[in-house]
Amino acid sequence: MKNIRVLYDKKFEMTSLVMPIVFESLRDCHPENASSEGLLEYYGVTKQPKKAVFIGKCATSLYSGFRKFYKNIPSFVYSVGEGKDCSTKTTIFKYGSHPLPSRKNVQCCKDLVKFLEKDKGDTLFFISGGTSSLLCLPEEGFTLKEISRIEKNLLLSGAPIKEINIVRMALSKLRGGGIAEIVKPFNFYAFIWCDVNGKDYKMVGSAPLGGFKLDLKNEAQKILSKYNININSPIAQKFVKKEKRGSKVIKLFDGESLINQISIRLKGREIKTKILKFKEGTTAEEVAKAILMSVKKTNGPMVFLGNGEFIVNVKKEGFGGRCSHLCLLVYRYLKEEKNWFFSAIATDGKDGNGGGGGFIHSKCSFEENEIEKHLANFSSGKLLKKYNLLYERSDSGNNLRDIFVLVVEKKSG
Repeated sequence: MKNIRVLYDKKFEMTSLVMPIVFESLRDCHPENASSEGLLEYYGVTKQPKKAVFIGKCATSLYSGFRKFYKNIPSFVYSVGEGKDCSTKTTIFKYGSHPLPSRKNVQCCKDLVKFLEKDKGDTLFFISGGTSSLLCLPEEGFTLKEISRIEKNLLLSGAPIKEINIVRMALSKLRGGGIAEIVKPFNFYAFIWCDVNGKDYKMVGSAPLGGFKLDLKNEAQKILSKYNININSPIAQKFVKKEKRGSKVIKLFDGESLINQISIRLKGREIKTKILKFKEGTTAEEVAKAILMSVKKTNGPMVFLGNGEFIVNVKKEGFGGRCSHLCLLVYRYLKEEKNWFFSAIATDGKDGNGGGGGFIHSKCSFEENEIEKHLANFSSGKLLKKYNLLYERSDSGNNLRDIFVLVVEKKSG
């Protein structure tokens, strides 16, 4: 993200103070820092667990931090993408595809089930975003090919992540409380590195540990009908499985925590800051309009912060993602305003088919209709890359939803 530094001139004086604080907070709010020597005792785990499981985009980071203090607990680490097989006598490493499941994911799931069923006992779980695609063990009557089709259509439809996860739960033996069923009659203690906000943290990874009431069959069928997606077999799972008494699901950190920490640090530097909050299911277009209204109401200087995965109804798969698309929408609405800087960052370092996010500002100069053309083609990342406004794609080891930062500099001049 070094290319932002070219903007640190007199006209973007406040931005030069704000963005280093944002990146510093991102580094500090890293899953490797989630564990401490007294983590288990603090949350009431007095008996050493028999084993530990780490799943999702942050699996290896969470494992690395945990291992510093708890060295002898046999572990299963299952993350996305490609990685080195660092398996030892006590730890198994596996990697699977994301966001759509693959045959490799199915095999990894079978290996995970074997790990959980062997020498059963109290189990620790560290769950992070990306787990949904990894826990693909299809329910009876569903093939991997059909599940991939259904999930791809849901992702392209712009369905909110909560709706997607409900359908995912209904189609997998391991989601919707399926993992917790394997651990029974023993307890589990789960820690969530959260890529959803509010009270829905148990939904991360399509709720492999269950623990809430949901008419799964009925709700999943409603969602599939809403987006005109057909299925070849009836849904068998009726309800999310109940949480065993004595077990716990604990939220470690989420995107709201990250934004709050950035806000506290900015205010500590006497920088006026406001957090903009949006409901799940808000579209990127609605967010851009709300940002314009916020700018109209302020005389500056001011920093606006927000986080979420805002809906983009993708009709063409171009080079870009939610963050870069939001950047172009914000420019569309703010182009007549002066002295502003906007940045949208994918905290996992991967913004759809594009880079790792992007930035845009009032000094940008685009050719006629360039913005609208790339919005229509869903190729926002291509345009940002052309003007050196795209963050490099990377594996950050983190995943706390997308965040955005809008810096309104002094409005005069």
